[in-house]
Amino acid sequence: MTSISFINHASVLISDNQNGILTDPWYEGDVFNKGWKLLIEHSQDEIFNLLYKTTHIWISHEHPDHFSPKFFVNYKEKILERKIKILFQNNRDKRVVSFLTKQGFDVSEIRDNLNFKINNKFSLKIQKIDFYDSALILDIDGTKIVNLNDCPFESEKDLTRFRNLYGKVDVLLTQFSYAAWKGGKENNKWRKFAAQEKLRIIEKQCATLSCKTVIPFASYIYFANEENYYLNENINKPSDVINYFKNSELNVIFLKPFETQKINNLKQQNDSISFWENTYHKIKDLDRINYSDSIDLEQLESSFKKYQKTIFSKNSFILIWLIKHLPLLGAFKNIRIFLYDIDTKIEFSLLNGLNKIDFKKYDIKLHSQSLLFIFNNEFGFDTLTVNGNFEASIDGFSKITKSLAIGSLNAMGLSISLKMIFDFRVYNMLLKKLIRVKNNMSL
Repeated sequence: MTSISFINHASVLISDNQNGILTDPWYEGDVFNKGWKLLIEHSQDEIFNLLYKTTHIWISHEHPDHFSPKFFVNYKEKILERKIKILFQNNRDKRVVSFLTKQGFDVSEIRDNLNFKINNKFSLKIQKIDFYDSALILDIDGTKIVNLNDCPFESEKDLTRFRNLYGKVDVLLTQFSYAAWKGGKENNKWRKFAAQEKLRIIEKQCATLSCKTVIPFASYIYFANEENYYLNENINKPSDVINYFKNSELNVIFLKPFETQKINNLKQQNDSISFWENTYHKIKDLDRINYSDSIDLEQLESSFKKYQKTIFSKNSFILIWLIKHLPLLGAFKNIRIFLYDIDTKIEFSLLNGLNKIDFKKYDIKLHSQSLLFIFNNEFGFDTLTVNGNFEASIDGFSKITKSLAIGSLNAMGLSISLKMIFDFRVYNMLLKKLIRVKNNMSL
C-alpha cells in the first residue's frame, strides 16, 4: 500500500513498502547566507531511521533548502551503505551532479518526460520548470502524485501545458507561502498580496490539474536574520490555508513531522494542525542571526577583482560593453550602493570597478557581508533576492538585477554571448520576472 510521510520543509518519503523516494532532504542549519532557518530540526537518529526506509533521493533544484550539501556529507556513509540512488534533472551546469559523483554517489540524470522505472508498478518522470526548478511526477500502481515544490507556474497556459503532458493528478504537493524579498520593510501591501497570491495559485493548480487532494508544504521555514525578520509578519500558516479552502471541496492535508498516511485515505488530523499552530506561534522566540563582522573596502575591492575576472572569463566583454551603452536595455549601469554597517557609499561598475563616492539616493542598501557574498559566489545575487537582506527602490531593484543577475545566469550554465542574444526564451523569462517584481513593488 502506497504511503506518504512528511519529514520537513520540502522533504517527504513516498513509499510502496518495497521502495521509498525521499525528496529534498534539508534537516538542520541555516541557508541563504544566514537568511533562513527551519521551524524544527531533526536528530541524527531520526535521519538514520529515515534512510533505512529510503531507496532513492530526488533533488528538485540547487537552492540550499532543497539541495543541502551538508546532508550528503554528514550521511555519506549511510547513503552509500544503503546503496541509495540519487535522482536529479538533466541540466546545463552539472554542478549538483559533479558534487554528488565526486562523493561516490550513484546519480541518475533524468531528462524531461522520460519514464524512469522503480519497479513494475512504480515509475516517475521529471519536468524542468523555468530556469532551474523541476517537478516530480510519480505513478504508483495507477495513483498519480505530483510534487511541484516551488515551481513558478506563471499562468493558466503553463499549467494547462503541464496537464496536457501528465494528465490529471490525484495528490498534489506544493508550496503555500512566499519565500523571498517582498519590496522591503515598508511594503506591507506586497507581503499581504504575496501571501494571498500563494493561496490563489494553489487553487488554480488544483483546478487545472483536476486534483482533489493537496498537501501544502515547502514553506516550513522562518526568516531568521535580524534584517529580514519582518518578513515573518505576513507568511501563511497552515490555518490560513485551511480557512481559505474551508468552503471548497478540496481535501487539504497538513502533516506533522514523521506523520505517515496511506495515499488513498488521506485525512486531516487535528493534532497536526495544533502542532503547527504552536510551532508558528513560537517563531517570535526562535534564534535570530546577525552579520557580526563587517568587511572593509579593501577586502571588497580584492574580492571584486576576482569576481570581475570570473565574469569576463564566461561572458563576452564586448557584448557587455555594447549592452551597457544601449539606453533601451538599461543593463550593466553603474549601481550606487550604501554599505550601512561601515557607513560607506560606493559606486559599482562591472567594467570599471568599485569607487567611493557621495550621493543622497542609493540604488541598494545592504550589509558589507552581503556584497562580499555576491562577489564570492555566482549564485550570490540569487541568494540575496531570496533572503531579502537589503533595501531597494523600484528603479534600484531593476537596475541591480540587470547588472548583478549575470552571476546567477552563469551558475545555470548561461552566458552573455552571441548564442544567447538569439535565445529569446531566456529574455522572455527574465523580462517577465522583472515586470512582475516592479508591478508588485508599486503596491
